[in-house]
Amino acid sequence: ARLRQVEAELGPITLIVPMDGMVSMIYRRSGEAVTAGAPIIVISALHSESVVGYLRQPFPVEPRVGMAVEVRTRGLRRAMSFGKILEVGTQLEPIAPALVSPLRTANVELGLPILVSLPPGLKTRPGEIVDLRIDPRAK
Repeated sequence: ARLRQVEAELGPITLIVPMDGMVSMIYRRSGEAVTAGAPIIVISALHSESVVGYLRQPFPVEPRVGMAVEVRTRGLRRAMSFGKILEVGTQLEPIAPALVSPLRTANVELGLPILVSLPPGLKTRPGEIVDLRIDPRAK
């Protein structure tokens, strides 16, 4: 019984991923030993469902869950639609350098993160930079 248990523990395990996507990096191959918590593969999403935005101080508006947000792409044909704030961060966090104006001289700029839903009709790629504008009047 103990031998069968050890064989079952060392046998292959089928992994199921809870999302659609494309394999973009393979860290381990079949037959390799993997320690708990070690990455095996990276799966990149095919489309975005939400985006993280940052509000710089002073906050022009106090963000709340459910507030309407104008989402505008930066392509040649700037598409625009409305999403909603899904979550508001609890603390200021460093803003990625790619999102900060090159005219800023501060080493690290902080912002309050907000999670915004992306409308299904707005075609964006994961990682694409979009412009966000909170409309405090709209609900």
